[in-house]
Amino acid sequence: MSEIREAHELISFPRMEHIGGSIGFLEKMFLGQLLFLVKPNVVIETGVFKGMTTRFVREFLDLNNMSGSRVYGFDFEQVVDERLTEPFFNESPGVELVPGILPQSLELFLGKKSIEVDFAIVDGNHAYEGVLLDLKALEPYISVDGVIFCHDYRTGDDVYEGTCRAINEFCDTCAFQMFHIQSEKASVWGSAFLQRVNKKGVL
Repeated sequence: MSEIREAHELISFPRMEHIGGSIGFLEKMFLGQLLFLVKPNVVIETGVFKGMTTRFVREFLDLNNMSGSRVYGFDFEQVVDERLTEPFFNESPGVELVPGILPQSLELFLGKKSIEVDFAIVDGNHAYEGVLLDLKALEPYISVDGVIFCHDYRTGDDVYEGTCRAINEFCDTCAFQMFHIQSEKASVWGSAFLQRVNKKGVL
């Protein structure tokens, strides 16, 4: 019985390429663990950029028997147009890229779809107002045990002071708890995982 249970708990990771501006290797490991635990039906990502995180999430879900999950990525029209020239984004039925200006494009999409979001990745505009507005747009649609992954929660880094302040304010005013992951010896990365307070979940 223990051997069967262990087999079910094995996690497969896709090739983890990295380019500047994308989430790091350790963050992808944490992200993968959370995706495996949540087993989301719907994943929302704000800030597609080069599409490396989107690709990682889609490939991770497929490798771990979650092919039915849908991944929706939001970014500027020119970013989406560029990504759609790549075969991966044209040929993957489980990924949809939504062009527009955040958070309006996100609010419009979620309002029309009326779907629950099980997993969200906030990695678009890193200014205080941009992060806070993205989080507030997502909040009504986050499922009971849903998780929000916030990239670049870097305490002690003036560049990301607004990002951290927005996430802290969102948690305080919208009753979310935060789990912060950041190496004290490496200032090049940091993330925060958020989940509703007093809800049984993965955190």
